[in-house]
Amino acid sequence: MKVAMGHPLKLVVLEQTTSLHATFVVIDRHLKKNKAFYADRLPSNAVIMNSDGGVDMLKIRSTDLSCSTPEQSPATLNIPLPPQIMISEELSVLLRSRIHQQAADNDHQKDN
Repeated sequence: MKVAMGHPLKLVVLEQTTSLHATFVVIDRHLKKNKAFYADRLPSNAVIMNSDGGVDMLKIRSTDLSCSTPEQSPATLNIPLPPQIMISEELSVLLRSRIHQQAADNDHQKDN
């Protein structure tokens, strides 16, 4: 974790996450107005806190680790592995329910 100051704040966030080679970024809910900026420019996985203390997925970067030969393995290509995050069971249940709710909302919108 690192705390930094500067102006404009959205560029400070972008500069720090890039220079630290961050793999996962949690953005404060007060920066929600810059959500599109972060989604387009952050090179890492990102979530943004919401007003009820939960998180909204902003950007999840997928990594294709399928390899056809040992020479192409992630170890030899120096590809960073996706981060592993340990979360509480309560947060896990909350995230699963939000994913299911978003999928149901999307299905409902397609039907209308």
